[in-house]
Amino acid sequence: MGKGHGRPSIDTVIIATPDFWHAPMVIAAAQAKKDIYVEKGWCTNLEDAKKMRQAVKDNKVVMQLAITTTARPPMSKHAKSFVPAPGKLPLIRTYIDRSGIRPMWKFYTDYDILDMPADAGPNTIDWDRWIANAPKRPFDAERFFTWRCYWDYGTGIAGT
Repeated sequence: MGKGHGRPSIDTVIIATPDFWHAPMVIAAAQAKKDIYVEKGWCTNLEDAKKMRQAVKDNKVVMQLAITTTARPPMSKHAKSFVPAPGKLPLIRTYIDRSGIRPMWKFYTDYDILDMPADAGPNTIDWDRWIANAPKRPFDAERFFTWRCYWDYGTGIAGT
């Protein structure tokens, strides 16, 4: 049985959307008393971060901010092999090498797709719905598909 109002069969939500959607979704999930797994970047500004934190605290839900790649079981198991036991671990430093044919934050639907879909346009993209809580702008397919490149929607390389 679920733990809160809304759909009682749902205990947890996964939020893996463009960064600018994270705040309204995290807040709504917390208010629905659902635990939350949200992809990084957590949000795009400090005001939203404070609202998200307060919603999670007020509703006594669990929220995990994570990076899917490093949260996968093979990666977690590998990382645990480096931790000495018993003992104190003073520091762990990691990085991801993002060298490639183009910046990893600029891609079209998949890392291997380097061209915008040919049918991308106002007839195939619900721009007003997508941009709902971002600054209003005329339709721009480039912004839609490469949202990580714009501060209105993403957190740049940190959010990829």
